[in-house]
Amino acid sequence: MNNDNRDKRGKFIKGHTFNLGKKGNYGKFERTTEYRKKIGEKSKGHKLDEEAREKIRKSRLGKRNSPKTEFKKGDTTGEKSYLWKGGISPLNEWIRHFVGEYWRVEVFKRDYYTCQKCGIKSGCGKTIIFHVHHIKPFSTILSEFLNQYSQFSPINDKETLVRLAGSYKPFFDINNGITLCSDCHLGGKHYVNK
Repeated sequence: MNNDNRDKRGKFIKGHTFNLGKKGNYGKFERTTEYRKKIGEKSKGHKLDEEAREKIRKSRLGKRNSPKTEFKKGDTTGEKSYLWKGGISPLNEWIRHFVGEYWRVEVFKRDYYTCQKCGIKSGCGKTIIFHVHHIKPFSTILSEFLNQYSQFSPINDKETLVRLAGSYKPFFDINNGITLCSDCHLGGKHYVNK
């Protein structure tokens, strides 16, 4: 046995590294950010089998989360969330789907499938992904629409509101849209004055 880590009486010296005959310097190994990234990439997408998940579940039984993460549990979801707006999310999605495709295509046609910020076009062997950006935010238009038809509930009267959205002109106003390539749109500075 190696006695380099012991004092005269045979006790371990403070700060020693204990190696059980394994190769490498396990006691002093620091996990660098590069090492952590490699480990993360290897385990990405790895799914635990049913037995492993059951073991983890049993080990967690009766234990509480730390106070820092306790608020993330289910008591702040749905109606209890500070972001709750009365259950209008499905209505928002329905109207976007019902109105959106027609409006999108019309804006693309008007702009000749060209990014209005950088001027890039599809063709000549390259494919560009285009987005249509609302100049006046869709959420603002939706709020105005719901205020105009306030006699209908966004939760109980979704079908009626979607039908009414079909004749609400601001949803179809192609002057409220601008064609941008994905780089310009996702780059953040896409508020272009036309």
